[in-house]
Amino acid sequence: MLSVPSRIVIIEKGGTPWWVPLLATLLIGVAAAIASYLATWWFKKRDIDGENARQAATLVDDADRALPRSTETFTTQVSQMPDDPLDKVTRLLREARLRAQPLNDFDLDQRLGTALYFLSDAQEWRKRPVGARPWMHRAIDNVRIGLAPYLAPPPLIPWRRPNVFLEVLFPSFSEYIGIKRFAKEDPEAVTQGLDDWFAKESEEKAAEAIEDQRAFDEEHKRWMESEERKRSMEEHADE
Repeated sequence: MLSVPSRIVIIEKGGTPWWVPLLATLLIGVAAAIASYLATWWFKKRDIDGENARQAATLVDDADRALPRSTETFTTQVSQMPDDPLDKVTRLLREARLRAQPLNDFDLDQRLGTALYFLSDAQEWRKRPVGARPWMHRAIDNVRIGLAPYLAPPPLIPWRRPNVFLEVLFPSFSEYIGIKRFAKEDPEAVTQGLDDWFAKESEEKAAEAIEDQRAFDEEHKRWMESEERKRSMEEHADE
């Protein structure tokens, strides 16, 4: 009788499939590639935004310097010089707005657009009121404030940009349109409307400051009363 050779069959249970280490290695590589790409993209974007902001700020500074400083010079240049100085100012601001567009900042674009709109209106005025000159500088300074966050050093934690309150020195686009319509295109009335807007803004800021101080005083008073109660309770406990 023929004997059949015996075979030993080994059954493994609970082993790690061959594809698990391969998949883990693949996922780690993909995650590292994504992290590297995001870091490179963020630093590159920061560099590009900073360069655009610096060039826009240079153009805004040139526009501010192109405006006459004194009332006498302003009146003389407007009435006697063949070239209106506002032509150069508006051209520089348009270039600055074009340079700042990649920043995708609605507030900054509105500041630039409103300044351009106001200066373009001033170009069409046959007689420019002396009171308009300070507002031209304020409109440009308002743009400078909008550019300031992009000229500051990057935050310590890249994805947590602090919320910074930006001061407003000139009306928004819709506010300026309202002032212009109420003034019925009269240059003197437009300037007076801007002065009234500034007075109203100052009153509102003063009222907010008083309200904040009152809230702080009340909170401080409650804290003092709480500390006094704790001190009194400790003295009674010691007795």
